[in-house]
Amino acid sequence: MKKYILHIFLFLAAAAASFTLLSCDKFNTFPLNIPMTVEIVSQGSNPSLEQSETFCLNNDQDFQKYRDKMKKVTFIEAAWRTKLVSANLQGTIELTLKDENGNTLFSKTLPNANPAVYMAPNQPYVIALSANEIALINQYLDDVFSQGNQSFCFEATATITVTSGSTPYLVDGYIDAVFEAETEF
Repeated sequence: MKKYILHIFLFLAAAAASFTLLSCDKFNTFPLNIPMTVEIVSQGSNPSLEQSETFCLNNDQDFQKYRDKMKKVTFIEAAWRTKLVSANLQGTIELTLKDENGNTLFSKTLPNANPAVYMAPNQPYVIALSANEIALINQYLDDVFSQGNQSFCFEATATITVTSGSTPYLVDGYIDAVFEAETEF
């Protein structure tokens, strides 16, 4: 009987120690997803359309609410989705993200794209980034965060080179990005 009591005691002590040592940080922090959407409207009769928009994480209400408790901000994912497009428009879509200093963090090209494919109810185009591109974005976020800068701003650009479609050309779409903030309770 003493053997079983000793085993149960050792098991409970080990479980309590591992719970305390391994899980403490997990209960002091929580991840906060910060979705950002920037609408880009490109239109005109020129077959080369380009539009840029700036967006800042600090404009998000949740970001502002938890800013003083954030330990780190990281990039999760980005996507393109189309809201409106002129009939039969096809061409090359180039999506670029720059930091607030004008440094390119990524640039992705969709050759022979049909923007209508990325309209609801279809799936958006998830922008597949390399580990290096993700590291550039996260390094920028780390730099801004470590300097105490409040802006966390980006410039998103969509460049459409039309190969077919009727004028005037119109591509109205969104670049969506999700960031995660590690936040203390």
